Amino acid sequence: MSGEELSCDDIAKLESSLKSYTGSTIKLTHKKSDLDGIKVTVDDLGIEVNFSKERVKEQLIDFITRDLYSNLNRRSCSGKQITSRWRI
Repeated sequence: MSGEELSCDDIAKLESSLKSYTGSTIKLTHKKSDLDGIKVTVDDLGIEVNFSKERVKEQLIDFITRDLYSNLNRRSCSGKQITSRWRI
């Protein structure tokens, strides 16, 4: 699901990529919607997973912020300089 149209070639490439990762043949269908993200439904298993672009962005920012603050706190308590693995 997406607000953008996907071509048949794009869908075929995604199916091929998923097959290389899973070893299974996966058939994708595209439905245009207002959802700003992706929804994956596996009918045979009764599973539905949603990924919102905004939620992923919020979680990534939160993770990076916590990591930076954690490194700053360890640095100030021990007096030693800690190099963060994040470059901004």
